[in-house]
Amino acid sequence: MDVILPCVKHPPTLIRKIHGQYLDVGINPITKQQAAEKLFENLDPGVAVKISRASSGGKGVRFLGKGSTRDDISEALDVDRDVAVQLVMQQHPEMAKMNASSVNTIRIICIMLDGESIPLSAVVRIGNSGSRVDNFGSGSVGCGVKPDGRLNDCGYTQKGERYDVHPNGFVFSEGFVPNFDKALEAVKRCHMHVPMFGVASWDIAIDADGEPVLIEYNFGGAGIDIHQYNNGPLYGKYRERIIADAFKNYVERGATLDFSYSIAHGEATLSNGSKDVHSLIIPASIGGKPVRTLASSAFKNSDKLESVIIEASLNEIGYLAFYNCPKLKQIEFKAPVKTISRSAFNHCTALESVVIPSGCEKICSYAFRTCKKLRQITIPDSVTEIEPDAFLESPNVMICCKKGSAAESYAIENGLKYKA
Repeated sequence: MDVILPCVKHPPTLIRKIHGQYLDVGINPITKQQAAEKLFENLDPGVAVKISRASSGGKGVRFLGKGSTRDDISEALDVDRDVAVQLVMQQHPEMAKMNASSVNTIRIICIMLDGESIPLSAVVRIGNSGSRVDNFGSGSVGCGVKPDGRLNDCGYTQKGERYDVHPNGFVFSEGFVPNFDKALEAVKRCHMHVPMFGVASWDIAIDADGEPVLIEYNFGGAGIDIHQYNNGPLYGKYRERIIADAFKNYVERGATLDFSYSIAHGEATLSNGSKDVHSLIIPASIGGKPVRTLASSAFKNSDKLESVIIEASLNEIGYLAFYNCPKLKQIEFKAPVKTISRSAFNHCTALESVVIPSGCEKICSYAFRTCKKLRQITIPDSVTEIEPDAFLESPNVMICCKKGSAAESYAIENGLKYKA
């Protein structure tokens, strides 16, 4: 994490183990023996060995200290293929008051909305007496943190059990998180480094100097329950924005007898064509939404398909869209298509003549490969790019085009028949 998120303080890393490979702090390969010696040299103040991904509830955490042997170190390093080894950190005295044996962290849950990371809720996790970890799965108690850093009057366990006073005697209402505002700013900075995670929970410790230190972050399960026990409904005033954001990418799906379709962002895409259709019409719109794309392999291997009329103004005829349609003889375009993708009509062995409409810009490799009966294709001067081998193994084709066009240049360069 110190590599991915350099914008926040981390416990000092001693060793990395990634996919079974031992690395030093500079990400240089080392042996397991060298890793163990590095740890042995740092048993004072102590070392934490942690599974570095897909861990939960404190699983696999090992602490090594003055009394640890080289065998203890070797066993700890074998806990998993992905391991982070860090120096044990010293927490702020106010955080230690909550429970001295564990590093007590603040879990702050954030949501990414419109390019902004918004902290929704914060809960301090307080370990049990004698415990080294503060995980809820290990029996800790969580207490909500107010905007000014003071704690709520009561706390809850992961099972929803309420405590007005921590089992160790700590009075929640007397506690506060030092420099809580710094912790909020730290997680917002971190979230902007990994914006692909729409919801993320950040575990922040406060060190002896009052600085926020990132212990881990969670994006698979964010522990929403403990937040709502302590601070109420999680989304609150952001609910409508969250709903709107979630449905921005909503996809409506449906089907006709001839093909399936999906509608997203106000446009329709056709896919999964029927293998029983003989004459196909690609409509200009479906449900009032314009058809813009024929998906990859949409009508691939349609061995009964003989004719296609394209009424839609398309951005793309996708990869392999009509691959190996052996009876396809006729394609009629009634509207423009910007791109004819790779292998779109590859192996359409019955195809004889094609008129590509004005507005087309690109014909990709193998678009009309192995169209052995293709004798004439009209290419408008709007086409500015024809990729290599677009007509490979189509020996009879003649390109009809305008003089000085990209199609004429392509025909000359590739030794194809043409008429300008």
